[in-house]
Amino acid sequence: LLLPCVHIWDSVTLQTLQHIGLGSFERGVATLAFSKADSGAFLCVVDDSTEHIMSIWDCAKGTKQVEIKTTNEAVFEVEFHPADSSSVVTCGKSHVYFWTWTGSCLTKKQGIFGVSDARPLSD
Repeated sequence: LLLPCVHIWDSVTLQTLQHIGLGSFERGVATLAFSKADSGAFLCVVDDSTEHIMSIWDCAKGTKQVEIKTTNEAVFEVEFHPADSSSVVTCGKSHVYFWTWTGSCLTKKQGIFGVSDARPLSD
């Protein structure tokens, strides 16, 4: 039985730099993203379990920083805010969530789908 994990490697030498999450991801990895604001210091992973557990990892140390259940619906994408590694968005079947990471806590706000009353600004 192979346990799902994420391998991080050097793209030039192909040398493995880190194994992330060995034994932590149920059934597999649904989606993942590296932080951009700090040159990929963190990795956010959403597993393929029924509760789609999201975890954030320190890439250099290989340690989990935080994890949380996201939703029972399929999660198709996760992404860090390009200028702020404490902000993450997930989206999938019938949902979009905006997450804020503070220390060992992740809090979410749900995006709202629908028609907007917003009007374009006039010249």
